[in-house]
Amino acid sequence: MSTKFQGHVIFATWDFPKNLNWLDTYLVLVNGSTPCGHMLLYVGGGFGHYFHYNGPGQTNWPRYMAGENEYRRYLKEANYIEVMRKYISISNPKKAEEKLKALAQRQWSTFLIKHNCATFAEEVVKAGGASWGIYEGCPVFGVFIKMLKDGEIK
Repeated sequence: MSTKFQGHVIFATWDFPKNLNWLDTYLVLVNGSTPCGHMLLYVGGGFGHYFHYNGPGQTNWPRYMAGENEYRRYLKEANYIEVMRKYISISNPKKAEEKLKALAQRQWSTFLIKHNCATFAEEVVKAGGASWGIYEGCPVFGVFIKMLKDGEIK
């Protein structure tokens, strides 16, 4: 039995791409087997990169997928569908990248609704100056609630 593709482990020694375009940053929501779904961070540049922590109930390293082909493979093997992308304005790309590198240097242990895929992505975008956050531990519901509160969904 083969393991489902979750992306590549981001080791501290991984040479982060020099061409990340933080002006092209999105929170990506996917859903499949769990009611809360899963959140990834997409950063443009080159073929684009998807970063995420994949729990729940696990201690694991953050991972990345380079480009759409790896992302589509991940969706297919995990039996996920993309629900939406939410553009995030990053005013301080250097700080966002520093936070992403720092988070990549340690394993994460998830606590389901706290310290999960959403907190991983939010820590990066908030370090980059984004004020947008879901403030909920459940990515799918949290994003929709936040967008309703902000008047982005009527």
